[in-house]
Order: sequence, then C-alpha cells, then structure tokens
Amino acid sequence: MRAMEVGVLVSPTDLSAAITDVARTVEQAGLESLFLVEHTHVPVSRRDVLVGLHSELPRILDQFTALGAAAAVTSRLKLGTAMCIAAQRDPIILAKQVTTIDHLSGGRFLFGVAAGWLAEEMRNHDVQPQLRWKLMREKILAMQAIWTQDEAEFHGQFVDFDPILLWPKPVQVPHQPKPVLVGGSGPLSLRAAAEYGDGWMPEIEDLAEFKLRT
Repeated sequence: MRAMEVGVLVSPTDLSAAITDVARTVEQAGLESLFLVEHTHVPVSRRDVLVGLHSELPRILDQFTALGAAAAVTSRLKLGTAMCIAAQRDPIILAKQVTTIDHLSGGRFLFGVAAGWLAEEMRNHDVQPQLRWKLMREKILAMQAIWTQDEAEFHGQFVDFDPILLWPKPVQVPHQPKPVLVGGSGPLSLRAAAEYGDGWMPEIEDLAEFKLRT
C-alpha cells in the first residue's frame, strides 16, 4: 500500500514569513508539497468576508510569482496552486505561467483549479458568476490543447483562437502538468474532475454535509 503524502497549504502575504523561508522549511521537514491559494483582491463591498481564515485575502501574493521563488530555493518539494481561479484568467497567459513554473521546478508543479466563489471578484474580472464552470471548462481544455500541440488552436463558445506557437511545453509526461486537480466540494467539481481533470481536490469543512452534497 502506498504511504500517505502530506502537504501544506499557505496564504503568503506581504506581512507573513517570506515564501522562500516557508518553502525551505516545508522541504526540510520532509513534506511532499506546498500549495498556495489565490484571490486577486476583495471588493470593498464584501468586507464581510474578511473574517477568520479569509482575513488575509486582500494581501495574498500572486501565486505564480511566489511559486517561482519557492522553486528557486527547493529541489524536491512539489509546488502547486490550491486553487487557481481559472475562470478569471486568460487561458493563453495562464498556459504560459503553468509551463514556466513546471520548467523552472523541473516538473514539480501541481495545477489545482477551481471555479471560484466570490461573485464580486469575478465580476471585476468581467466574469459572470453563473458561467464560471463553463468558462473554467473551456479554458482548461484550451490550455490542454496548447500543452499538447505545437500549433495549437481552440474554438469554443468563450475561448477562441487560431493556431498559435507557445513554449515551453510541460516537463512532465506524457503531455501536460500532472495532475490537474479540480477543487470544490460538490457534484459539479467531481464531474469536472472526471471530464478534464486528473484528480479531485475536495474542500471538506463539515464531513456530514460533504457526504450529503457528493
């Protein structure tokens, strides 16, 4: 039986310990992975969310910049996003960011994605919250095309581009960063993971409610 691997999820900010120090400490402790969270901002109209674990949201560092710094000071530690709010991001730029981190880390990147939950943040990114799952699906599929094809193109309802050239390609084999982990706590995330993901990263706060919803 394969042993359980243990990782750490952190929310690095401009006021917290340096991400390089955190990454070194996690690796030296023998843990498997370090995951970083994402929110670009919190709209002032949603100050109500700034309680408890969410109090640091406006100060969170950019995921990929911080992961690049973590990659530079580690050699074994797996580095991931938990989660990257893919619906809010440009898929071509995100595809480049993902493969750049995978390249810099020597194939240690884990790509966790989620549709998001803060509706006002989504709207600031010109994303209609009710469309976030459809948007995430197309953007992930478009990125997978970029990662697997030398001359990639994609033509969908929300994402559309003619053949493009984009490198680097993922270090990991056979063709894309492994695993693509779809985050969430209900059936939509589970179905998404089955369709275009390589794994499921559920968010469990209440076990009874989690079992009911899935």
